[in-house]
Amino acid sequence: PEQVQTFLTKVKESTESNNIRLSIFMQIGLGLRESETATANWRWFKRRNSVFEPSITKNKEKRSIPVPAWLNNILLE
Repeated sequence: PEQVQTFLTKVKESTESNNIRLSIFMQIGLGLRESETATANWRWFKRRNSVFEPSITKNKEKRSIPVPAWLNNILLE
C-alpha cells in the first residue's frame, strides 16, 4: 500500500499530459485496460453513486464499477 501511494504521488506530480495521468489513475483505480481508458466517456461516471458504468464492455454486459474515494477526488480536481 505504501508503494502504491508513492507511485500515485509520482504520477500526480509528473509533467506528462493530464490525459496520460488520468489514464494511469483509471487503470489502477478501476482496473481498466489502456484501450478502455482511451475510449472512456465522462458520461459513464455516475458521481452521485460513485460508480463507473461503461456502455461498451467486452462481454456486452452492463458493468458497474465502484470508484474509489481517492480517484473521485482526483476526478473532481
